[in-house]
Amino acid sequence: MQNIYLLLMAGHETTINLITSTVHALLENSEKLATVLDGSHSWSKVIVESLSCASPVRYGLMRYATQTEDRDGIDVLETKIIPGEAVIVGHYASGRDPEIHEHSERLDLNRCSHQHLAFGYGAHCCLGAALGELEAEVVVGQLFARFPDVILATTDAIPTVGSILLYGLQRLPASLRAGVQTGVKEVAIRA
Repeated sequence: MQNIYLLLMAGHETTINLITSTVHALLENSEKLATVLDGSHSWSKVIVESLSCASPVRYGLMRYATQTEDRDGIDVLETKIIPGEAVIVGHYASGRDPEIHEHSERLDLNRCSHQHLAFGYGAHCCLGAALGELEAEVVVGQLFARFPDVILATTDAIPTVGSILLYGLQRLPASLRAGVQTGVKEVAIRA
């Protein structure tokens, strides 16, 4: 039962956070949105870039180092890890390494490298990674296809979810314009 709960929550909350963070980044960067709408960049590229600069997972679950080739531990990025020591992976930080990605905190659709750990890696890679990317690609693409004139409904900073494990927006106030004739609908998209 716990595995079912984990699959439901991990796949739901993280995908919503990916979608809202991506929409927010595009609404704040109308030039970048225009390049996607005109076909210069794909929605898939947008989602992968969003995963790099705003991963919905901040940190992985804590693990303990069990063994190393050297009893004194191993050095990882100038940090000594010894057997029995707690280790936590910063998924969020991996796509924001300034030595790999220039301006890593910004959505950059021209970036060539998309090294991120948003879905984990190897044996610890998320089972729903492909589904999460596809869901986000379809939802974000359809949102802008249906409401091409959507705009942010606030200029205030939008608070993030208060979680050490997850990154997302508490809400995303937006004005949806379904065309010139239908007027404006204001909605708050909740992450």
